[in-house]
Amino acid sequence: MEAEEAEFLSDGRRFLKRTPMDLHERLVKMVNGHRQDVYRDLGIQEPTSPRFGLPKLEEDIDDLTDKQLMNLFVQFTRWTDFFQNQLAIEEIFEHHAEMEVRKLEGIFLTRNRPERASEAVTWVRAQMEMDPEIQQARDDLKIFYARRKLKQMLFEGAERDAAVVSRELTRRTDNKSPGYRRADRGAP
Repeated sequence: MEAEEAEFLSDGRRFLKRTPMDLHERLVKMVNGHRQDVYRDLGIQEPTSPRFGLPKLEEDIDDLTDKQLMNLFVQFTRWTDFFQNQLAIEEIFEHHAEMEVRKLEGIFLTRNRPERASEAVTWVRAQMEMDPEIQQARDDLKIFYARRKLKQMLFEGAERDAAVVSRELTRRTDNKSPGYRRADRGAP
């Protein structure tokens, strides 16, 4: 968070001087603020982590009762919703970090533009690779990329497991009502 230091003006009045936020702090403040506004505008609450742990898909779900199977499906669905929300947030963080890298690179190239046409832009780009601020921004981007990929993996895994449970529920429904199959719904 921002640290505040008290300083005094020449006339004795006190003011607070804030230290600048790093990229992660700025993103959290910016994205979380917008995120809250979006949910407020939609009139819904932001999805929270389910109160129960991530369920594990049994190897043989035939042994589960219909009620247990439906409960498992609901749990996977809730986790999928939560992971999808988290994935969207990580994508926004990653996008902002990428824009920060591009901005810093553009500023560096503009400030260090070759004066003569004979000087290569390649040399300027090589200098840019050694700039500590750009290196830090790129490191931040790598972290946001990794976080997004991990959240994506969790989302896709929960989504696949929910699909398996859904297929089993459909199979059981078809077995209980053999005359009411999806393919037969439109038939006379």
